[in-house]
Amino acid sequence: MTYSKYESDQMRKHFLKKKLKIFIGSWNMNNQDPHIEINSFIKPSVEHNVDIIIFGTQESFTYVMEKWEYKIQKAIGSTYIMKAKSQLGKLYIFLFVRYELRKFTSVHKMKSVLPSTSTVLKTKGAISLTLTIFGKNLLFVNTHLIPHSYNWKKRYEQLTKIVDLLGFYESDVHRKIKNLRINFDVIFYFGDFNFRLNLPRENVMNLIRKTHYPTEISVISSHDQLKILLDTNSILQGFCETDITFPPTYKFDYGTQVLDSSQKRRTPSYTDRILHKNKLQYFLCNLDHKLIKSGVMLTDIIYDSIRNVRTSDHKPVYGIYHINFFTDIYTSPNKRVLYGLMDYVITDSHQKLPVKVFF
Repeated sequence: MTYSKYESDQMRKHFLKKKLKIFIGSWNMNNQDPHIEINSFIKPSVEHNVDIIIFGTQESFTYVMEKWEYKIQKAIGSTYIMKAKSQLGKLYIFLFVRYELRKFTSVHKMKSVLPSTSTVLKTKGAISLTLTIFGKNLLFVNTHLIPHSYNWKKRYEQLTKIVDLLGFYESDVHRKIKNLRINFDVIFYFGDFNFRLNLPRENVMNLIRKTHYPTEISVISSHDQLKILLDTNSILQGFCETDITFPPTYKFDYGTQVLDSSQKRRTPSYTDRILHKNKLQYFLCNLDHKLIKSGVMLTDIIYDSIRNVRTSDHKPVYGIYHINFFTDIYTSPNKRVLYGLMDYVITDSHQKLPVKVFF
């Protein structure tokens, strides 16, 4: 990606440190009209003055996309513009960027995955888009997996299919296996994963009653099916999740803060999650022996649920993250080429010198 002098000047003016703040919001709406509660879902993104906003919904209320766009744009204001939107049945994803970033971003891939070709209503699956900014590719994936505690193996199968079809990882052409080296600089994987807690309902309820939220870290989450996958050698190896300090997000009686009081009395669980993974490499430049970072460093700021929302049986979750872009490479001790990484450098005498990977 190349920029005009004016665009480069604007980039340096507004984003000199190439450090952005990003908001990810996920909500299973259970097909309910959110009324004014859409503002509660969107409010944290505006309050924290972020640069990039991603909203993903599952079992979305059946607005047409244009009405969704209007409602979100009205809530976040003219500071942001919509860069992309996509839909797969009841799965929606929206991407907004700060107005000053509009010329430095592009969306070049939008994909969707159905876990089963027999799915008629298209309430389960995954939808994704890829944003390119500062020469780096950020993948955002909104997902909804099969429900019920006993279906954890099927959920894992769906996860594997989604990860494979959306091209999370590089392939080893000769060995025909995945090497778990991501194809993207950052992946945000979020939505209603539907993983449950491996504890009886009464145990979970007692722990919730004894806990004052937000807590330092949720004791209950150590029994979570998704956390077990993250901690083992699975297809999600290397993905991270910020510590959970909020109460379970599912299942609530409609219009209340009461956890499932129906005859089924489902065990409260953390079905709604945000996972992330980033690529950060180090290079050693032969020319001046400076260590160069390439890729993206991701730092979490907030990970929370929005507990005052009552129109759905799920509570929305959101995460706010700092992203540092490392794309500089030195061409001499006194000169830099910004916004690009090469496998060699060119000296003042036009000699090519290789850049070696530093392990």
